[in-house]
Amino acid sequence: MRESTMDQFDEEALREINSLESARLAIRGALSTIRDLQDINAQAKSEAQDEIARRKTSEAKVAELSAQVEGWQRKAEEWEKERAQNGQRWREAMRLEVRAEERARMEAERVHLEEELERLHAELQEMAASHRENASQQAQALERLKKSLESREAELMAVRREKEETLRRAQNDTQILEGLRQQRDREIAASIQSRELEIADKTREIAALRAQIEESKKAAAATENEFDRRMKLAEEELRREYQARERRLAEQYAKREADLQAHWGALENGLWQRTKEARERLDSAIDGQFQEKARALADRTKEVEAQLAAKRQELEADLARRCAEAEARYADNERRLLQSWTDKEQRFLNKFEEELNQEKASLAAAWSARARELDLKHAQAQRELEAERGRLESDARHRQAILLDESARKDAERIRQQDDFVARKTAEMEKMLAEQTSALRDKELELRRDYESRLAALQESFRQKDNASAEELSRLRQDLLAEHQKAVESEKASLAEQLAQKSRALEEAYAAKAAELARAAQAEAEKFRCWKASVEADSAQKARNLDTQWAARERELVSQHAAALESQRQAFHAETRQAREQFETRLRQADDESRRLVEELQSGFSRRESELREAWIKADTAAQRRYQEELAGALDEHGERLRLEIQRASDETARIRADLEGQIARLQETRQADVAARDRALATREIQLHKAQEDNRSRVADLQEKLNLAQKECQALQEELWEKQRAWEVDRQALREKHEKIESQREARYVEMERSLQSLWMKKEADLTARHQAAMDKLRVQFSEELKRLGVRS
Repeated sequence: MRESTMDQFDEEALREINSLESARLAIRGALSTIRDLQDINAQAKSEAQDEIARRKTSEAKVAELSAQVEGWQRKAEEWEKERAQNGQRWREAMRLEVRAEERARMEAERVHLEEELERLHAELQEMAASHRENASQQAQALERLKKSLESREAELMAVRREKEETLRRAQNDTQILEGLRQQRDREIAASIQSRELEIADKTREIAALRAQIEESKKAAAATENEFDRRMKLAEEELRREYQARERRLAEQYAKREADLQAHWGALENGLWQRTKEARERLDSAIDGQFQEKARALADRTKEVEAQLAAKRQELEADLARRCAEAEARYADNERRLLQSWTDKEQRFLNKFEEELNQEKASLAAAWSARARELDLKHAQAQRELEAERGRLESDARHRQAILLDESARKDAERIRQQDDFVARKTAEMEKMLAEQTSALRDKELELRRDYESRLAALQESFRQKDNASAEELSRLRQDLLAEHQKAVESEKASLAEQLAQKSRALEEAYAAKAAELARAAQAEAEKFRCWKASVEADSAQKARNLDTQWAARERELVSQHAAALESQRQAFHAETRQAREQFETRLRQADDESRRLVEELQSGFSRRESELREAWIKADTAAQRRYQEELAGALDEHGERLRLEIQRASDETARIRADLEGQIARLQETRQADVAARDRALATREIQLHKAQEDNRSRVADLQEKLNLAQKECQALQEELWEKQRAWEVDRQALREKHEKIESQREARYVEMERSLQSLWMKKEADLTARHQAAMDKLRVQFSEELKRLGVRS
């Protein structure tokens, strides 16, 4: 605009200079004419004859001047075209400069936006670090932070490849972790199955022991009933035999009382002595045998009790040892599994933390490298723009200097040409003065008409050019403003579209990552529920296996105890049968001995019946009395002995029964103690399971609470992101308003510059017009005075 104004000013100045030179030439010619008219007035007539030739010469000169004027007009048209080209070029330069400024502003806004994104990224990293410090043991939060970090760099291909590699590694780690979990589950299942098998064995042993105890009870009851029945039968048989023998003896005594009374006197002492000795021997043998049997039974009972006590203690010790070993083995296996799982989980977390730190370091390094690269590019671009701007300014200053030099050279050339033309014209006017004296009036009139027409034409052309220049300036200003507005609007639209696309991409990535985090959290919760269900099932299976093992062990112990009781019962039956057989054998021997003695007595009585009849008759009364006394004493003694034997047998039976009942009671107490211990163990196990369930519930509650906290933190991060987006929108609106303000200020500066240029142009135009009008008035006055003076003289 400035150079266009300068071109217009140069053109008008050139026109003004041409008019002034013409006026100066006319003034110089008039002055020369005035000076020479006084000297060559006498030569006017002589030179009038040459007026025609000189007139032709003047016409040729006028034609030459017209050609020069036309050349100047062509030059003016060339200058106008050059001015239009320069204006177009300057408009292009201004448009490029404006676009460069807009690009610089957009680059600054982009840099500012990237700084804001980096600051947001740094804030997110700080928030992630604080969240990681607050929840260092939460792998889900780490994964969420990792994904949230990855979502911020979703547009970069390298980060996407790294993310895919990270996802593959995470999948591999998840598969490894799943394999470790499956291996741990298999080991826990195997341990639980072994524990369940042991519990099943214990349960079978307890059931077997219970069956053995029941069988022992039944066998003891049957043995007791059988022994009582046999003792009653033996007692009844002995009583019947005794009664039969007593009846037989009574009959024999009744039958042979008379015979015995005759011979009894002689044989009484020997018979009684022999009978007494035999009875004493029989009683001592029977007492010794019964005492020996009683001692043997007592020793056997003690041995059986000691064996049973030792066996029970051994079984109890074995059961306690096996239970302790099983519990220790189970606790060791569980502790080892928990320790291995804890170590593996810690190693996995450490490895994951190291990989996350490496990825964060690599991302931070990449971002820092990219930021440095962008800063270097921006600085390079800024330097290039500054260099280009300096080059353009120097080029503009150089072109302006060249134009000024060229215009000065053209002005000097034009002045020199005008001076030459004035000199030539002066010489010619001096020669033509005499010839033109006669035609001065006509020439003056012609010149006046020509001057007036030319002045009107010049004024009209000046007004037209002024109007055209103003319209062209207005049109150019409108075009420039329209193009600038369109460029600004397009840039605004592209920036808004890019920002909207980035916002949508960020929101979509964040929504996808949030959904993925929600799905991952649900999957982890589902995995935890499955693991909890599997652990509960494994615990239940372990409890069932322990119950089964304990039942099997209980059945085994019961079977062993029943076998021991059966062997003892068989030994006791064998010993009782042997004792009974010995007792019956001794009874039979005693009966045989009695029968033999009776037979011997009968044979001796028969032999000595005749000899003893007389002696017996003599001592019949005394013998009958003594016999009655002895018989009563023998019967009493035999009844007492029989009663003592029966009492001893009853006592032995009661003792054996009491021993059996004590053994059964001790076995029942042992079984009840075992059952109570098993119930206590089961109660302890149930308490442990209940505690484990409570711990699991507490862990589930803690995890749920942590999940809720994580969701709240995610919501807070999302709200903070929304706040940041709103802040970005406010900043963007502020930047838009600032840009609009800058544009309005720039438009105001452009309008003020155009107004100042227009006022300056109008001022210069008015000044030039006034000066030109003054010069023309002065020239007119001089011509009028000179013509008047010449007319008066002529």
